[in-house]
Amino acid sequence: MIHLTDREFRELVDYMGLHYGIDLSKKRLLIESRLCSVLAEKKASSFSEYFAMVRRNGCGERNAMLDRLTTNHTYFMREPDHFRFLRDVVLPRQEKTNAGRDLRVWSAGCSTGEEAYTAVMVMKDYFGARRAADWDLRILATDVSTRVLEEAQRGVYAPESLRDVPPRWKRRYFREDGQAFLLCGEVKREVVFKRQNLMEPFPFLKPFDLIFCRNVMIYFGQEAKDRLVAKFYDALKPGGYLFVGHSETIQPDTSCFQYINLPERDVKMQLTPIRLLIVDGSPSFRGALRESLKGDGGIRVVGMAGSAGEALRRIRELKPDILTADPDMPDLAEALAAVSEPAVLPVIAVGRQAPVSGLPGLCDFVGKPNTHNFDDISAFRNELCVKIKIGCRPRTPGPAGAPEAVRPQPGERYHLIVMGASTGGTEATAEILRRLPGDLPGIVIVQHMPAGFTQMYAERLDRMCRLRVFEARDGSRVKAGTALVAPGGKQTSLGRDRNGYFVRCRWGTKINGHCPSVGFLFESAARAAGPDSVGVILTGMGKDGAEGLLAMRRAGAFTVGQDERSSVVYGMPMAASEVGAVEEQAPPEKIAEIIVRRVRG
Repeated sequence: MIHLTDREFRELVDYMGLHYGIDLSKKRLLIESRLCSVLAEKKASSFSEYFAMVRRNGCGERNAMLDRLTTNHTYFMREPDHFRFLRDVVLPRQEKTNAGRDLRVWSAGCSTGEEAYTAVMVMKDYFGARRAADWDLRILATDVSTRVLEEAQRGVYAPESLRDVPPRWKRRYFREDGQAFLLCGEVKREVVFKRQNLMEPFPFLKPFDLIFCRNVMIYFGQEAKDRLVAKFYDALKPGGYLFVGHSETIQPDTSCFQYINLPERDVKMQLTPIRLLIVDGSPSFRGALRESLKGDGGIRVVGMAGSAGEALRRIRELKPDILTADPDMPDLAEALAAVSEPAVLPVIAVGRQAPVSGLPGLCDFVGKPNTHNFDDISAFRNELCVKIKIGCRPRTPGPAGAPEAVRPQPGERYHLIVMGASTGGTEATAEILRRLPGDLPGIVIVQHMPAGFTQMYAERLDRMCRLRVFEARDGSRVKAGTALVAPGGKQTSLGRDRNGYFVRCRWGTKINGHCPSVGFLFESAARAAGPDSVGVILTGMGKDGAEGLLAMRRAGAFTVGQDERSSVVYGMPMAASEVGAVEEQAPPEKIAEIIVRRVRG
C-alpha cells in the first residue's frame, strides 16, 4: 500500500478546499483507502505522480478523483420532516402569495436525484393532477459530480432507496424491472440536472423560493460554509427557505437567516413544544440559557428557579416536561424526591462536573460552556437541545415488555464483542442488549458519559436484559454472559492473557474529545483480539471510534454500524462508514440478530 507523505496530504487538502470547499484535513485514512486502488490502476508510484496526472488530464480526471473522495449516499424521503414542512407550510403559503404560479426550487448537491424527485412527488401529491398543471413545478438539481448526475437522469434505483416511499407513490411513479425500480417520465421531466460547483459563481438570473442543501456542508470548512450560506441568501427571494440537514448548523453571527427548527428524526410533529424548567443558582446563567434556547421551536422555557425549594414549587405549579438543573445545588435531590412520581420527570444535569450521586429522574449530563468561547457555547446549545428532546422520549420498557431474545445457534466464531455510542446511544444500546441471549461471549461497552453516570446506566441495563451488566473496574475479566460498561472519566482498553480477555480502566486525558473514548477501546480490541472480535458503532456526534473500528476490520474483526434512519445523530456511524470501517449497517433491533448470527455462525 502506498502511503501519503505529509507534503502530499497538505497539497490535496489545500486543493480540495480551494476548488470545492471540501475539508479533508481530518480524512487522511479516507484519502489513502479510497485512492490507493486508483494509483494502482493508473500505475502511479506515488500520490504526487497521481496528482500531477489529475492536473494534466483536466476535468475528467478531476471529476474521477472527486467521485472517489466524496460520499453520495441518499435515498427517497430522507429527513422526512423537511418534506412535511414543504407540504404543510411552504406550499400553502405559495398558493396564497405566488400569483405567477412559478415555484422556483433548487436542489443543491443533489447527488443521484432522490431529493429532487421526492420534492416533485410531494408537490404533485399536494396540488393534484388538475391544479399541478397550472403550476411550473420544475426543479433545478445540481451537483459537482458528473457521474451522479448521469445516474440521476437515468432514474433507476435499487429497492433500498425506496424503503420509505409510500406504497401509493411506488405504484404510481415507479415501475419494477427485475432488481431495480424505474422512475416514470411524469416525475423525471420536472427536474433539470446541471453541473454546478458551489464554490463557483452562481449563474442564475432569477431568485429561488426554496433551496435544498442538505448534508452537503458537513464536508466543508467553516470559511467555505460561511461563503456558501451568504451566496444562498442572495439567491433566495425575501421570505424564501434554505433547508439544511439535521446534523448541520449555520452560525447565527455570520448569517442573516432566521432558524426554523424542525423536530428530530423519529420524533412526531408536536403541536406544542417541550416544556422546560431551568434550575440554576446563577441568575445570569439562567437568563443566558433561556435566551440561547429561544431559537429552537421544539423547546419552550416555561419557568426558572434559583433554589431547590423554588424548583419544587415551580414543578408543581408549571408541570414541566423536563428540567435542566445544576447538580451541585443544595437540597436539590431531596426536592426532586418530594415530587410525585419523580421518574416521570426527566432531569438533565448542567454543571461544571457530573454529579457524584444520582438525582431522581437524572437521564443525562451536559457540561457548562466556556462563556468566552463562541464555538464552546454553540456546541453546548446543540448538545443540550438534542439531549432535552431525547430525554422526553418514552424510555425503553423493562423485562416485562422485552422481546424474545434472538435464538442462538450451535457453534461460536467470535469470542469478544465491543460496542461504542454517544448521543442517543443509551437507548440504542439498551435495545440491542434486550434482544441478546444470556450466554453470548463477553461484551465491553463505551457510552460517552461522565463519572457518576455509568454505574447507574449499568444497573439500569442489568435490570432490563438477560445478560449480567456491570460497570467495569480495572482488571475486570470479560466473561461469557456478561457486559461491562466503561466507567466515566477513565480510558478503558482490552488486554489478553492465557486466561482470556480483561479490561484496563485508567485515569487519562480525553481522546477524540472523550474519556472514555470509543476509538481507544476499539484500537485495543484490534490489537488484543483481532479476528476474534465483533465491533459495533452506534449513534453519536462526532467521529470517535471511526479509525478504531477501521483498525478492527483490518485486523480481521467483523464490524457493524447503526444506520442513518434509526440514529438520533448520524455522526459516528457515518464517519466510520466513510473510511470503510463498516461491513453492515442496520437499526438496533436488527443489529442484535446480526451479532448472534455472526457469533454463532
